[in-house]
Amino acid sequence: MERRMDKILVINASPKGRASGTLKVTNAFLAGFKLINENVKIEYSHLSELNISHCEACQTCFHTTPGVCHIVDDMTSLLRKYSKADYIILSFPLHNYGVGSYLEKFLERLEPLLRFTTHSETEDTITLDRNYTRTASNNFIMISTSGSTNITSSYKSVVERFNISFDGQATTLFFPNTKYHYANDQTSGVEFLKVIEWAGQDFAKVGYISSEINKLLNQFRSCTSEKLIVSKEVASQYFWLDAKQHPIKLVGLGKLNQSLKYYNSDLLAHINKILQLQFTDINEMYQLTFEKETFTIVPKGKESADCLIETTYETWNELLTGKVDLLTTILSDNLKFTGDQNILHALDNGLLFTPSKKRKDMSLYLSNGRNKYWIENRLNAGYIPAIPWYICWLLCLYSPLFGVLAGFLVSLILLIWKQAIDVTFPDKVNVLIFLTLLLTTNFLHHTYGIHNELLYISMLIIMALFFGISLFTSVPLSAYIGYAHYFESVSNINMFHYKHRIITFGYATFFMLIPLIGIFARLINFKYTNPYIILLGILFFLTANWISKNYETKVHLFSKIDSSKTKLASKR
Repeated sequence: MERRMDKILVINASPKGRASGTLKVTNAFLAGFKLINENVKIEYSHLSELNISHCEACQTCFHTTPGVCHIVDDMTSLLRKYSKADYIILSFPLHNYGVGSYLEKFLERLEPLLRFTTHSETEDTITLDRNYTRTASNNFIMISTSGSTNITSSYKSVVERFNISFDGQATTLFFPNTKYHYANDQTSGVEFLKVIEWAGQDFAKVGYISSEINKLLNQFRSCTSEKLIVSKEVASQYFWLDAKQHPIKLVGLGKLNQSLKYYNSDLLAHINKILQLQFTDINEMYQLTFEKETFTIVPKGKESADCLIETTYETWNELLTGKVDLLTTILSDNLKFTGDQNILHALDNGLLFTPSKKRKDMSLYLSNGRNKYWIENRLNAGYIPAIPWYICWLLCLYSPLFGVLAGFLVSLILLIWKQAIDVTFPDKVNVLIFLTLLLTTNFLHHTYGIHNELLYISMLIIMALFFGISLFTSVPLSAYIGYAHYFESVSNINMFHYKHRIITFGYATFFMLIPLIGIFARLINFKYTNPYIILLGILFFLTANWISKNYETKVHLFSKIDSSKTKLASKR
């Protein structure tokens, strides 16, 4: 009989979510655990991403609906997972000597799992025990990191609280956070995480951490002094002390820390690049070093920067909250950028700001505000509307009537296949064009017999008309074909819309011009029009493609950036 798979529930209570420094320690522990026990399913619950309300202390879960909280939010499903898990890991940072607001709120909402059992009784009284319907206390692991290097003193209240909650049986792994340079002296990076892996292996083997591994772990738990002793360089860079040792309040630091939860290094062409950010209105400067999994922030950094941004704190806050886009701030001179343009593209696509905002903006634009995930559906890819045309042109070589009929059927199937919120102008236009061509082909067949030249002329004229008609709709037709280029350049929706009105007008003109050239050539008895038409078509499509990819960037944006290239060099 196959052994049941154990379930581990990781409660990530860091406000940084998936970018949590503590979570790296937790993942190292789990890596070691899985080396011993592969038959395990690990599930993460990132509290910063969940909608969890505060406990109202209404006692409804005791008296009215025992075991069920009347508040319906993400805690409802999380309680079920929590009560059924074989192992539970609480992963959290230490905040002001406590567990932090996210974990505090979560712990408050565990009341529905509380049960009372009889401990003892006399003739007049009953002594009750408090119990939770959850995994055994010795299967709980608490993993936490702190900016403090004195773990014994800093975690005193947390340890006392958890000893009461878990009868002193839970495993605790509390350490200085390795992201702080001043703490690296205690936790020496990779070696520290390797010992954490060994601890995970120990726990998977015997259900606790052996004394040998605990001795190694204690090397990373400094408790010699309650005062923090650091070098003067570290004091100025990480604790922001001036020459007189007075604290300097850095307003921008908190805002930059918010970007840690959005950081996605996959957007960068290269890592280990340095961005220097100057807030001109509050006179603060930071250097951000982009690494694989996170980025480090150094106030008043002195490294050689790869790019420079000068802006106001207010403008940066508007970028972070999505009130403005990057292109608008540059074109309006509210933000000046110099240096590596790959970093600029990464910023525009969500390197430090709200992830997927640009994709959602484009989705809402193309779907007329109906579906913010429109471009995520593969049926909405730019090449899909062209499929009926490829089939039509291919089959027209065999039979024009059959080719047009096949194109009509394929376009109709695609229209029906899509969800209502995904159907847009091109889907409807394709069906209308092929229906019109079908009627035209049938008319030509009964009047003149099928004549391919007349059919192609009809196709081009009808396509020109529909491209022209789309100029009077909210989204020009070519926008649905070339929207992928929107993410390859620094752009905004207004600029994208204006650009594709130009491109769509060009398509309408081109499709109307081709048959007119053919008709005019026949009138003057010119027999070699095809090579010129093909050359004209190639030139047009190359021009349209260039405009689609580069119009905003080349014409409007990098002219501003290129004019100030020497600025960064002078600062190095």
